[in-house]
Amino acid sequence: MVESASDAPFTEEYKTWQRSNIENIVVMLRSIRNLHGESVIKVASAAYASLIRQRWKEIAKERKELSIEELFRLLWEDSRRLISYEVINKSGSLLTLKVNSCFWADEFNRMKAADIGYELCCMADFYIVESFNPKIIYRRRKTLMKGDDCCDHSYTLQR
Repeated sequence: MVESASDAPFTEEYKTWQRSNIENIVVMLRSIRNLHGESVIKVASAAYASLIRQRWKEIAKERKELSIEELFRLLWEDSRRLISYEVINKSGSLLTLKVNSCFWADEFNRMKAADIGYELCCMADFYIVESFNPKIIYRRRKTLMKGDDCCDHSYTLQR
């Protein structure tokens, strides 16, 4: 989706709101980690994973179709305001994407909190897919949040 001029103010407001949320999460988790150790990030990630799984199971129940195409529509079609990506391959049973830039990776990296961003944002991709349709296999070998030049998302529907 190409952003229209009327969408720009909304997008900037949303980014500002998200930046504030990210900053709050990072400050909170760093403070708790300082008191209780490194495992705090994994505990927060597990709690967030539970929420993501529950939400995407609910989304799946509301859908007639649990295809890769439907997942693409839900996750990616409206994300171009925040994520720059290329569709490398899109067929019925395979979808591969190359993400060139990501708002969340930029923000967590700006705060030198890529470890937190990876656990809370990037790992959510796996939980979303497995909860939406366990027959879709998700792979990612490269991640902007970890310093790679892109994220390489791959979705394959098992028959």
